[in-house]
Amino acid sequence: MSEAFVPVMALLVKSTLIVGVALAIVRAMKMLRVAAAARHLVLLSAFAALALLPILGLAPPRVTIAVPYALFGIALHDLSTPGVHLPDRTTIAWIWIVYAAGAIAMLLRPAGGRIALEALWRKAEPLAAPNVESFARMAGVAGAIEVRIANAPIAPLTWSRRVLLPLQARDWPVARLRDVLLHELCHVARRDSLTQLMAAVVRAAFWFSPAVWLALRELRFEQEYACDERVVECGAEAVAYAQTLVDVAATSHPGPLEAAVSTAMVHHSSLERRVATILQRGPARPIGGAWMALISASLLLAGLVVATAHPIDPSRRLGPLVPLDTTLAPLNGTER
Repeated sequence: MSEAFVPVMALLVKSTLIVGVALAIVRAMKMLRVAAAARHLVLLSAFAALALLPILGLAPPRVTIAVPYALFGIALHDLSTPGVHLPDRTTIAWIWIVYAAGAIAMLLRPAGGRIALEALWRKAEPLAAPNVESFARMAGVAGAIEVRIANAPIAPLTWSRRVLLPLQARDWPVARLRDVLLHELCHVARRDSLTQLMAAVVRAAFWFSPAVWLALRELRFEQEYACDERVVECGAEAVAYAQTLVDVAATSHPGPLEAAVSTAMVHHSSLERRVATILQRGPARPIGGAWMALISASLLLAGLVVATAHPIDPSRRLGPLVPLDTTLAPLNGTER
């Protein structure tokens, strides 16, 4: 492998370390039954650290770490002989082309999702439900909320201050409509569509890192768990609410584009996991703001330390210094 891949490998390792620390903290919090909202904040802190990673990596100070590149199949130029030793420019160009193509592809998905959402919203009809404002107050939402019913069997969706329900919501019992609206309004109160979009942009920058993809998936899971916990706290019975999730999933079909920029209530891939969590877990253990600030600050500090790390190969040899006038002689058209 060419030496030109060293920066990519460094970002891959650094992003994996940051995500690994965050997931370890989340895992420990789950064992302690800490509320999902707190776990979600830890993952958000990890994405904040990832966003700062490329910037902080260029700023001093730098901490050098010995890394034997040969173990990773990276061949370094031998600096012990005079001459210019730079990675192949063609390889560097192709790396940038592939990286840019992947990042653009990742960014096009949210853009397409927003276009699809706007099309669904224009065709939807307003929901005539007198209790929407009271549900919004229960969820902690202040201000006007728009709720519409789509003309398609989509999953319940939320983005910005809009809630879009599926066509079959017209025939839902009052209890199911209440639970679904509460869940979606909790997303509005938490601004989950905004934080999910920001995390998706970071994922686009680190699309080559499997750890970042995993972190985004866990972030979406935790935001759904946080809203599930809030609905139960507002008075919904756990078994009935779990049944609501199953029934909604049975008749809903979340679109992949819409889900990229909105918070879909049900995802078939995580449904079983969410239902089991609702039925098996007791009351969530809250965590104080001071502890959350400490955990988030520690994670950001760990990201700072990782960002300043600069890998070098201790086996790389540097040749003897050549007089400056000898080096510049070819440029001046003279020989010595």
